Parts: sequence; structure tokens; C-alpha cells
Amino acid sequence: MEYAFADFNIAEMAEKLGKHELAEKFYKQSMNYKNVFDPSVNLMRGKNEDGTFQSPFNLLKWGDAFTEGNSLHYTWSVFHDVQGLIDLMGGNEKFIEQLDNVFEMPPHYDDSYYGFTIHEIREMQIVNMGNYAHGNQPIQHMIYLYNYAGVPYKAQKRIREVLDKLYSATPDGYCGDEDNGQTSAWYVFSSLGFYPVTP
Repeated sequence: MEYAFADFNIAEMAEKLGKHELAEKFYKQSMNYKNVFDPSVNLMRGKNEDGTFQSPFNLLKWGDAFTEGNSLHYTWSVFHDVQGLIDLMGGNEKFIEQLDNVFEMPPHYDDSYYGFTIHEIREMQIVNMGNYAHGNQPIQHMIYLYNYAGVPYKAQKRIREVLDKLYSATPDGYCGDEDNGQTSAWYVFSSLGFYPVTP
């Protein structure tokens, strides 16, 4: 997932430098995220070395195929091709249903890969917004994806909820990590009313 986005950025740079053949190569590689999408579960899923999907599949399992997160978090990491992800999931309705599901399910998890509950999991449980783990950066853009599926009011509702519930001007006013200023940047952008989904 992360290499696909990195390839997109290389392609963008190559295009700006006038290296169109190189850009085309990396744009094509940036679509490799589709290789880890499993239509049978409508989510991203880890693969084995031989190309088969890891089995059994547990969408609540943190770690292993996903760094400090699970399939429910990383499925949305297609910053450069949101419409492609919507199409993979079967259109707007199914896409919205999957987004809603992340918020509406209980904050359950499987920490068997780590053997203990890492702080990112505990933070997700404490904020009690389903499996939405705002305290960890890979999912922070997810709310904005509602806009791409034609339901901006759902994005607005969730953004307001996060702004009000997960941030405060107190010593414990952050809901998780502040990696490179990302959690603060999310707050500033969201307060201003926009967000760079494709940074």
C-alpha cells in the first residue's frame, strides 16, 4: 500500500521533470495496491510469498501484514486513486457502507501478533469510535473519503466529532501519536475546512 503511494509520487515528480516514460512506469506501478484487495471481504488483505492471501483472515488483527493497524485501517490508504478504490468495492453505496462499518462496530481488536495491547490499540478503545484509530496516522484521512462518494454530510459530522472529542488544550489533549506534526496538522486543516487527501 505504501509503496503504491510512493510510486505515485515518483511518477508525479517524473512528469514535472518531463520524463514521461518514467512517469508512465511509476503511475502503472502505483496501481499495484489492487493486488492486495480481496473482493471476497471487500478489504485489503496481506499476502504470502507465493501470492496467496494470508489465511485465516481476521480484519481485527493488528500487526503482521499491517504496521500498527489492521485491514480496516489500511484499506483506505489509496490516497492517489480514491475512485479506483470505490470501483473495487463495488461503487459508492458499498464504499460508504464499509466506511460506516469502521465507525459503527465495537472497538474490538486482535493483538496476537504483538502479544500485548500496544498503545495505539488502547487509544482506539478509549476514544470509543468503533475501529477508527485516529491516534495513529494511517487512517486520519479516512473521514474525508465520504466526500468522494457523494455524502459530505457524513464527513462533516465525523470531522466535528473528532475535533470536539479527541483534541483539547490540556496536557493529555492529543488522542495518540504526534508523528512529524501529522495529528496537529489534521486538526489545523480540519478546522479550516479542507484536507489534502493526496498529500
